[in-house]
Formats: sequence, structure tokens, C-alpha cells
Amino acid sequence: MPFESELEGIPVTGIPCAAPQQPLAVSKTTASPELSERLKDALQSAESKERFEKLGFGWQPEKKAGE
Repeated sequence: MPFESELEGIPVTGIPCAAPQQPLAVSKTTASPELSERLKDALQSAESKERFEKLGFGWQPEKKAGE
């Protein structure tokens, strides 16, 4: 991990608002609306999950309504 020797990680637990989330959006007028779907699929893949967890991040993709 870059700068690992220069940084100290401090876990933040027990504070719901401290859980990071990354929203994904696309303009209604974009010429390529399928690109955001492809990005979402890539981010939610098993390979992506493995990379995030290897770097120490938790993993919990947002559930869609009705799931």
C-alpha cells in the first residue's frame, strides 16, 4: 500500500455516520448511459471486493429496494 510506512490507520467503529459510502450517478443527458452500469458492475464484482478487503476496507454493497 502506498505510504504505508508514513501513515497510521485508526479504525472508527460504532459510529454509523462514519461508514463511508460512494454514490454513483450519471447525467440524464449523457451520450453513454451504459457506462455507469458497467462501472457499478465492475465495482460490485468479486474481484473488486477482494481488492477492497485486501486493502482493509469493509464490503457491503448497497441493497436495492425490495432486496
